[in-house]
Amino acid sequence: MPKLLVLSKMANDYRNPVEAAKLPSLESVLFLTSMENLSQAKDCDVVFGEPRLIRDALPSLKNLRWVQSAYAGVEALLDPSLRRDYVLTNARDVFGELMSEYVVGYLLVHERKIFERYQAQQERRWDGSLTGVLRGKTIGLLGVGSIGAELARTAKFFGMTVRGFTRSSESCADVDAYFHGDD
Repeated sequence: MPKLLVLSKMANDYRNPVEAAKLPSLESVLFLTSMENLSQAKDCDVVFGEPRLIRDALPSLKNLRWVQSAYAGVEALLDPSLRRDYVLTNARDVFGELMSEYVVGYLLVHERKIFERYQAQQERRWDGSLTGVLRGKTIGLLGVGSIGAELARTAKFFGMTVRGFTRSSESCADVDAYFHGDD
């Protein structure tokens, strides 16, 4: 039966959901927030967590068969000098909506001067300065994967022009212009 290692600075946040799931096919689960005590994980064959921590732990994980990244990005595990004798999977297509709301929230905070207006309210002062809008602005996306494509869709909703820099894909209809390589 598999032994799971959760290797993440947020390992303790994963503890309750994993334990509540009562996964019958797991022999054991070890939760580590750092490389400290990694010797306890030497028999683990499944790892879930942060790619940079997992990368550093690879030499100690002799029985490793599967790595599940907590993120969409797994670049830290793609270095050609690293071992590749395990299955690597990621959390693709789950963060697009959340990240889109996060980014647009900050764009609105900036353009509408939300923090400045709040400060003026706290000081009981009227701030009549003009604020910006998103409509008509241009946003540049470095990468148009699942997160970038969702952000492009949301930006179009706000009437923005969308430019996308990507290695090769041009599959997102919400991007107005694509750029590659040295573009």
